[in-house]
Amino acid sequence: MATVAVIGWKGGVGKSAVAVALALRALEDGLRVAVVDCDPQRSSARWLEAAAPELPVVQVEQDPTDPAGAVLRAVTAAEELADLVICDPPPSAAEVLRALALAADVALVPTGASVEEVALAGRSLEVLESVARFRGGAARPLVVLTRIDTRTGLGREAQETAATLGAPVASTALRYRVAWLEAVAAGCTLRALGSQGTEAAKEVDALWSEVVELLEVTR
Repeated sequence: MATVAVIGWKGGVGKSAVAVALALRALEDGLRVAVVDCDPQRSSARWLEAAAPELPVVQVEQDPTDPAGAVLRAVTAAEELADLVICDPPPSAAEVLRALALAADVALVPTGASVEEVALAGRSLEVLESVARFRGGAARPLVVLTRIDTRTGLGREAQETAATLGAPVASTALRYRVAWLEAVAAGCTLRALGSQGTEAAKEVDALWSEVVELLEVTR
């Protein structure tokens, strides 16, 4: 049993894409996977309902009086259904992010190339550190560069800035590709797009390998 949480303050950096792509990739390996969708917009749930209806999605019941408790109850329910639970957060919800950090074995922190996005990734790492002080241990963090091209000057600068955050940065960057938009629109996996999704699928394969390595260390 393992829980992976995607942690992030800012929308638009690919949190849901990372969560769904890794869940679908883990399913290819034969794992029993469940996704906890914390976002009321249900973007992850809709994609997965079309791409892999056999994969259970647990929707967090909105509870303004106890948002953290609602998340932890959803994670517990998902753990009863699967070997691997992947959690997709809503944007800018501090209590929810702390709850996910508390529940997770590995925390993925996506960031784009802008200064603001990298700074907010730093805030996400601060959440993980505060939870670590509270519980005497923490989810292992991994910063994931998304929607950038590391071959460009801006992409390389983002890599260098992310490296100063004090957490490991994934060797794999998920570049901006039209295949992501098409997979969401078609409700399918990247691999199902054929040659158009090949490169994006390879990047997900490589990121999944890095996540598996982190999970093995936590055991």
